[in-house]
Amino acid sequence: MSQEPNASVSNYPPLPCNGLVYRLARKKDWLDPDRPKLTPAAFFRRPPRDEHDRGDEDGLSVNPTHSCSLEDAKSGFNGAVLKKVHGVATLHVGWVRDLGLEVVQDEEQHAAIQGLPYHTENPADANRIAGALADLSRLVWPERE
Repeated sequence: MSQEPNASVSNYPPLPCNGLVYRLARKKDWLDPDRPKLTPAAFFRRPPRDEHDRGDEDGLSVNPTHSCSLEDAKSGFNGAVLKKVHGVATLHVGWVRDLGLEVVQDEEQHAAIQGLPYHTENPADANRIAGALADLSRLVWPERE
C-alpha cells in the first residue's frame, strides 16, 4: 500500500530542502549505462516477502549526507547494511518533495522516502515516480567522465 507522506513520526528535525541524501545501488543494473544516474529500478519499494520480512514498509532507504560520509555509503557501512555497493547517487530533498513525497530521517545515518506506492499495487504511479526519481539522481560514485 502507498504511504502517506509524513506518515512516520521522527525524533529528528525535518531535513532541509537544500539537503542531500544518498541512494545506494545494490545491483549493477541500477546504474544507468548512458548517463551518470541510477535507473528507475533503484526507486521501487520492495514489498514484504513473508511475515518476517518487512520489505520497504517504512519507505525507500536513503542516507542523509550531513551524517553519512561518501566512504560510509560506498562501503555499505562496512558491510553492515550491504555487502556490495555498485554505486552511490545523491538526491536533493526539496526535489523529492516536489514530487509529493517526503524524506523522513529516522536514525542518525538513515532516512526514508515516503509516499511511494508498491509496484505490485499501482504500477503506473510506481513507474512514473521511479522514473522521476531516477532523472533527479546524480551518480557520485563510481565517477564517470
